[in-house]
Amino acid sequence: MTGGTIVVTNAAKSEWSTKLLAMDKDKSVCLYALFLPCCAMATARTEYDESNFIFNLLALNPTMARSIIRAGYGIEGTPVEDIVLSLVCQPCVVAQMLEEVRKRGAIPGATGGQQEWKKGLFQFDAKACLFAWCLTPCALAESRKRFDDSNYVLNCLCSNAALNRSVILQGYGLQGDCLTDLLFGNCLPMCTVAQALQETEARGRVSNSKPAAGQMQ
Repeated sequence: MTGGTIVVTNAAKSEWSTKLLAMDKDKSVCLYALFLPCCAMATARTEYDESNFIFNLLALNPTMARSIIRAGYGIEGTPVEDIVLSLVCQPCVVAQMLEEVRKRGAIPGATGGQQEWKKGLFQFDAKACLFAWCLTPCALAESRKRFDDSNYVLNCLCSNAALNRSVILQGYGLQGDCLTDLLFGNCLPMCTVAQALQETEARGRVSNSKPAAGQMQ
């Protein structure tokens, strides 16, 4: 099982087919997003790229979910918009994502990788260790910036060690699964971020030919 990977499509930009405050949304979707927003958000991500529901429930937030889905479908928008809308109107954002996924359908799932990490979880150098220990969110954002040049501020404010590890693991085709991502990311976040820093420094930016999304294994 995997947590899934964020993909940025090269297709022409489009608009959301479901408006944020549209009155014609599926009422069951609206109720699901209103009373169980975390579950509805996890459902949207799982239906979008076949990533693991439990991982999405525990490691994802509406801002990152919106960013993932928006980028994957090539929908116009900005990270600032993802952050602000998720804070101001979370149920509406979650309902919009779930309806959008059900209208557009799933994207192809990514296959798991077998490559080994260049550095083990506790094999970090002093520089990476200090950076991850003193400025954990910044170190996480820096590793993600090296990986796929995604927005630094968005990752600094809204991502976490488990999600970041999952994205990097899938993008490079490394050994692991969503269970270890959750375990290491939540129990040893600084070690996880330090490992991600060294891995991205050693491997560089991910190839555009890499798989797009997570796949249940």
